[in-house]
Amino acid sequence: MPLVEELLIEYSPAETRAAALEDGRIVEFFHEPFGPRVGDIVRARVTAVDGPRAWVDLGGTMGLFSSPKSPLPTMGSAVLCQIRSDPGGDKAMAVSSTLEIRGRNVVLTPGESGAAVSRKISPPARRKELKAEIEKVLADVGEGVGAVALTSAAGVPSGGVAEELRTLLLRWRELSPTGPVGVVDGAPRLVDALKTRWPDAAIREDRTLRFFEEAGVEDALAAAAAAVVDLPGGGSLRIDETAALVAIDVNASGSALDAVQANLEAADETARQLRLRGLGGIILLDAIRMDDLAARDAILNRLRQAVEDLEPSVQVLGWTRGGLLEMTRTRLGPSLRERMGLGYDPARRPAAWGRKAVRHLIREALGRALSKPALRCAPGVAGWIDSDSSLKDRLQAVLGAPARIEPVPEWPLDRYEVLAEDNGQRERGSQ
Repeated sequence: MPLVEELLIEYSPAETRAAALEDGRIVEFFHEPFGPRVGDIVRARVTAVDGPRAWVDLGGTMGLFSSPKSPLPTMGSAVLCQIRSDPGGDKAMAVSSTLEIRGRNVVLTPGESGAAVSRKISPPARRKELKAEIEKVLADVGEGVGAVALTSAAGVPSGGVAEELRTLLLRWRELSPTGPVGVVDGAPRLVDALKTRWPDAAIREDRTLRFFEEAGVEDALAAAAAAVVDLPGGGSLRIDETAALVAIDVNASGSALDAVQANLEAADETARQLRLRGLGGIILLDAIRMDDLAARDAILNRLRQAVEDLEPSVQVLGWTRGGLLEMTRTRLGPSLRERMGLGYDPARRPAAWGRKAVRHLIREALGRALSKPALRCAPGVAGWIDSDSSLKDRLQAVLGAPARIEPVPEWPLDRYEVLAEDNGQRERGSQ
């Protein structure tokens, strides 16, 4: 897989967005909203206990709490928990009492005894060395604490993983359920994580919120969110996201390619689209029908090769009885379409369009030097902005003045405009 050469990063009061480029082409898109994120360790308070479930206040956000290895806490108790998944649809933000304190090369797992090493590390002798290094540190800690060496630990000099593990142990010992509700140990911020992942990539950062438009990123993202993707040889893929799975259909209509050629191209493009769109869960590829077993094996092998370097990893399960290629991939967050307010989950749309409206407000207010900016928008978007007082404070800091948010009852989510209240000028911002 080619290396990422450039990272384009855009900051707004509501989010951070980033695009990774290889050979001048966007290959991956990242998005980090403000607020609690997956991986954060949070000091929370139990607000309700309902049978096997408990609801906890994470600091303005509610989470559904699970405690796999111990009884549920009582009403009003303070607990430490870790965010496991984003909310969506009828699913609340999932949090767990099981903690994982992640470093760059090793993960500390309180409550889990023993040392483990990624199976991707080779040769076996290196895995044995790392396991011994971890076990030596854990021997001084006692029972009930474990650690896992990640794949990146393979190239760490001797003693480096042990030193990192000791640092994680210090972080863990400093955690306490006593104190105000909120994040006590945050997951690595997006920009830091990207710089660590691609240390040699050139970085271009922007706070004016114009660079993504001027560099063609917005247009590229809109194209990437389209349901139909053209294949080089003339065929196409149709990608449909649902709550249950992602369906990808191969279409060779109007193409000179035969079934095998079209399916080989589809395998390559499927891998690219999984990465670009952030797709996960159960993924079914409906390839063009082929009866030849050797051809089916060739497509299966091509797909496995195409996805082997993706993060999160893709498990290609093989052909189903119905002739579909089945894959699974850990779903870490909303897909590109969901982030853009185009997904199947209506609960995500006000936030997605709200972030777009905030970006538009900043571009217009700064570009036109508006002293009293106002944003007219749909009630759902206005409600999302008004519900977050810290967002309004950050927005005011950027604009230099408070912005009035005016809901217009009949407007859809994708319509908004900026108004200069001091002189009556209007700038239409419909999408």
